Amino acid sequence: MQHHANLLVGPIDWALQRLPKEYSKESQDVRFLEYDAMTIAHARDLISEASLKPIEKEKRVFVIITQTILHAAQNALLKLFEEPNEHTSFYLILPREDILLPTLKSRLNVLEVCSVSSDTADFDEFLKEKYSERLKLIETKLKDEDKVWVSNIVSGLEIHSSKSKDAKLIESTLMVSRYINIKGSSKKMLLEHIALSL
Repeated sequence: MQHHANLLVGPIDWALQRLPKEYSKESQDVRFLEYDAMTIAHARDLISEASLKPIEKEKRVFVIITQTILHAAQNALLKLFEEPNEHTSFYLILPREDILLPTLKSRLNVLEVCSVSSDTADFDEFLKEKYSERLKLIETKLKDEDKVWVSNIVSGLEIHSSKSKDAKLIESTLMVSRYINIKGSSKKMLLEHIALSL
């Protein structure tokens, strides 16, 4: 049985390599949607677009790449993922499974979860630097809009804090992980908070 709504959990490059070959490139019937944080407006746009029939092929495929999905957006997607049109399929790519509400996760077919830990080289380098150097690095990376670096720092922090068993650091990590991809949050302030907490 072919599932309509599928989930891949891991780094973007890794996940894209696991898509069926015919869905690895954008076309009239294969749409790639990429967000920092998927909002309810994004979810409504997707619901509307998913109702359209395919142009060239048998199916319309949506590859959704996002760092997080706001709860209101997840609730809006419940019906779409449970009862999509027979000519529509979805591939959701997320960095972590715990982003999903149990109700939405239960409607997804988990294709694969990356067992390899995220690349901690960026975080290790960040950790070695003095506070003043960390601040410079944050400024440079945000100016360059280096989303991969920001994601690696947060992933590295999560691994580091869970090993440290430092309650205060774990609390800071949970706060940063929760807010880093929310629209309107200050990535600079959150990363500076990490720089100071380490």
